Formats: sequence, structure tokens, C-alpha cells
Amino acid sequence: SLNSCAFASHLRCCNTCKEVQQAYYEKNWVVTNMTMFKQCQREDWETQVSKLGKEGCRIHGQLQVNKVAGSFHISPGNSYAVNHVHVHHLQNIGTTKLNMSHKITKLSFGKTFPGQVNPLDDTTMNVIEPAQMFTYYMKLVPTIYSKFDQKVSSEIFRESCHHISAVKRVRLSDRARSFLDSLVS
Repeated sequence: SLNSCAFASHLRCCNTCKEVQQAYYEKNWVVTNMTMFKQCQREDWETQVSKLGKEGCRIHGQLQVNKVAGSFHISPGNSYAVNHVHVHHLQNIGTTKLNMSHKITKLSFGKTFPGQVNPLDDTTMNVIEPAQMFTYYMKLVPTIYSKFDQKVSSEIFRESCHHISAVKRVRLSDRARSFLDSLVS
């Protein structure tokens, strides 16, 4: 039927291509050809995927974090949850040519104050190898800025970045390795 999750689930309906993918990922099954599903044919999955390597994007948003160590990443592919684990599906996106170069114009936490330095502001990462995933590890530090009658409670942060190939082995810089050690100690 049109809303079938195929063999991945008989207990629910899959109305979209993404829902079919999610049902397969929850079973830890690999989908080799998304166009075999009627939902993906209806959504013209093949055309959508073929556009991915030819586009750029501008991301603007907010991160809500606890006042602890954490991370965010910039990665190719569609993301899904499998057994409560965040994973990226890279199939059919042409990872051999995908360029994940990016620039972080501004990243701050808490209220701004005079003289505040945000270590990732105006950071540019130019990628040489295709299909890289960048993970930015951060540790927030509660900060109080005070000057005369002005008092601002905010956060400053330390950061480290490492990148891995989405299709090869991990490359972790010495700087990132020592930073990760400081996060857990």
C-alpha cells in the first residue's frame, strides 16, 4: 500500500520517504535504493538528492545548551535517530565531491558584554578533502562582567574543532585531543 513501511514495520504507516528511512534505520537495516518506495517516488527523491552536491546554504539559528561541556557538528547527509543515537545517512549524496567548507560569522552564549571575545567568531574552515564532518567541542564557563554600576551574568567558552572524513578514518588534531582530555578531567 502507499503508506506501507515495507518490511521495516507493520505496526505503523510511513507517509513520507523520510518516515520509510527512519523505519529502516530503527531496524538497523541499510536501504540501498530509496526509489523502490512509492513515497520516495512521489517526493521525487532522486531529483532532490542529485541537487544536494550542487547547493550551498546559509544556516542561522540558536543553540540551547546546558552550562557544561558539549558539542555541535556540521556534517553532510540526512540525520536520523537509531536507538537514541544521532547518525547521518550519506548514501546517494555524492560524497566524493561534497565540499563542507564553512564560515562561522558569530557564535556566542549568554548576554553580550563589552570586550567579549568569542573564539569561533569569523572562523573559516576551507576543506581540501571531500565529505568532511566538523565537530566543535566547547566548554562553557559562567562569567560575571562588572564595571562600575553595570553587572552582566553571561558565559564565555573554550573550543576545539576536529574533523573526520565521512567515508574514511578519524583525524584528530593534537589541539583537539588535549582539549577533549580537559573536558573529561
